[in-house]
Amino acid sequence: MRKVKVYLLITVGFFLGSCADNHQTITTLSSPAGANSAQPHLSLLPSGQPLLSWLETKDSAATLKYSRLVATIWTPASTVSEGTDWFVNWADFPSVVPLSEDKLAAHWLKKRPGGTYAYDVVVSHSEDSGETWSEALTPHTDATATEHGFVSLFPWQQQAGLIWLDGREMAVESHGNGTIDDIDHSNHSTDSAKGMTLRSAIIHADNTLSQEHVIDDLVCECCQTDAATTSNGPVVIYRNRTAEEIRDIYISRFDEGKWTQGQAIAEDLWEIEGCPVNGPAIAAKGESLVIAWFTLAGGVSKVRFIQSLDAGQSFSTPVDIDTESPIGRVDVDFLADDSAAISWVRRSNTGVGEIVVSRVTPEGIQKNLLVIAPISTSRPSGFPQMVHTNDSLVFAWTDITDGISTVKTARLETTELYHPSR
Repeated sequence: MRKVKVYLLITVGFFLGSCADNHQTITTLSSPAGANSAQPHLSLLPSGQPLLSWLETKDSAATLKYSRLVATIWTPASTVSEGTDWFVNWADFPSVVPLSEDKLAAHWLKKRPGGTYAYDVVVSHSEDSGETWSEALTPHTDATATEHGFVSLFPWQQQAGLIWLDGREMAVESHGNGTIDDIDHSNHSTDSAKGMTLRSAIIHADNTLSQEHVIDDLVCECCQTDAATTSNGPVVIYRNRTAEEIRDIYISRFDEGKWTQGQAIAEDLWEIEGCPVNGPAIAAKGESLVIAWFTLAGGVSKVRFIQSLDAGQSFSTPVDIDTESPIGRVDVDFLADDSAAISWVRRSNTGVGEIVVSRVTPEGIQKNLLVIAPISTSRPSGFPQMVHTNDSLVFAWTDITDGISTVKTARLETTELYHPSR
């Protein structure tokens, strides 16, 4: 007899600071992830159905799983792949991303002999909604014992497009105690303009590669990348790195068969001799783009927001969303009325970490601020995720309780972001 799983919906009220009249109801969704789960990633099927992926670890084994949200119920977890030689890290996480309603692409990271941070990108795809998966393929062909990761997957020419950070130009060094933050990237000389590069490729249904490009030959070493598909084609964003150690957010567009030279979306002029491990987020709707990011330029922590109406060729004036106590770890998506929802992690007045969300109108005016959930500010809590679907925002994050990590999920009706009292 087939076992039937029972899913529970728990409604919890969170309050904003000390203002008891400013509250909203968050619906906590029973997560499909088990104990020792972390590194969630949210994406959206063309039908508007959210897709959640995550890692579960046990001893030396790691498993990449995923689930779809049907109404308010996550489907039972499905497995993409598992292994005992994976590179598992709080900041560089796997993903499962829809390419169409039936096609999925997934990526994870695999250790390579030669160093603590020697690891490869591995990609697999499914043509039948995840029933079967292709043989795993590594999109980079350099075979160097260096870092390859921070992948963004996206639909491209009816196939799986991806970008990744590629360390083949960097010298192999002995690093710290096993977290990306311990890498001393300031020791890498930029005199020869060699360092971490941003590269791209397309993986076809027959598991062949094409359109291999170097998008940028000097970028920040371990900030997450992101990608979106406009009506004019794909665009990618990333944290750049100059020879003067300015690490601002850049954009590149795929135009007339090649990637455009990266350009800064705003001149923060954040000078930092090391990677902040805090990447940007982007969403597209037609030719419109919305982007959120974190900066500490001038010693002031900020979450910032910017818009483009021409697929990234030009941008509005950036808006400072939070300048008080943001940690960053941003996400962004469009709402139905073309305003945007932005989520990030901040410290509350009492010093507790919390996931918050705010709305920005098409005119660039920030409206409301809602608390979604408490969250640890430690590295293992990772990067919360958010997608917009069917008049709701769906969130996923890693909860750390008594040393055990578990992926949690919740939803918020978007009407809560339009409440006049907030």
